[in-house]
Amino acid sequence: MGKVHFLLGINGKVGGFVFYELNGQQMVRKIAEKKKSTKTEGQKIVLQQNTEFSKASVHEYL
Repeated sequence: MGKVHFLLGINGKVGGFVFYELNGQQMVRKIAEKKKSTKTEGQKIVLQQNTEFSKASVHEYL
């Protein structure tokens, strides 16, 4: 929730924007959209290798 300060200064989120103070100046930016990106082929390979390693590690201790 945003806070109103003297002379119309606002800090915090209001609607789809974030208001803040930087070096004495009032700034505003748009709230970032959350995106779930798809994994690259390299990331998929590493994930598969890590899964295989974790399964092998668990079986070693059993």
